[in-house]
Amino acid sequence: MSKSKYDDNKSTNNKYCGGYWFNPGVNNKNYWFFGWVIQRQVTKSWWVGLETFYQTKTKRDEHESFGFNIGGGVTLQKDWQIIYSFGRNTGVGQFLYYVALYHTW
Repeated sequence: MSKSKYDDNKSTNNKYCGGYWFNPGVNNKNYWFFGWVIQRQVTKSWWVGLETFYQTKTKRDEHESFGFNIGGGVTLQKDWQIIYSFGRNTGVGQFLYYVALYHTW
């Protein structure tokens, strides 16, 4: 098998997060949120990732939710990227997506 010119640049990142939100208001509940991401650098300028998350109820009459996203980005220049994501949230029963131009400082 031949080696790609990008083989030495490939890396996989594994990140997780979580927290407790105070959600004041009538019928609101404080809630927990947990998430996990795995991201892979495919080429020098393109990366892809998978994300999964879980959130407890934020309102008394609401269900807890679980979701997942698939996304990535393409670096255009040093500080500019096009990023995208799409997935599903089971609690709201929605398909979620976005495409954005991202600038870092």
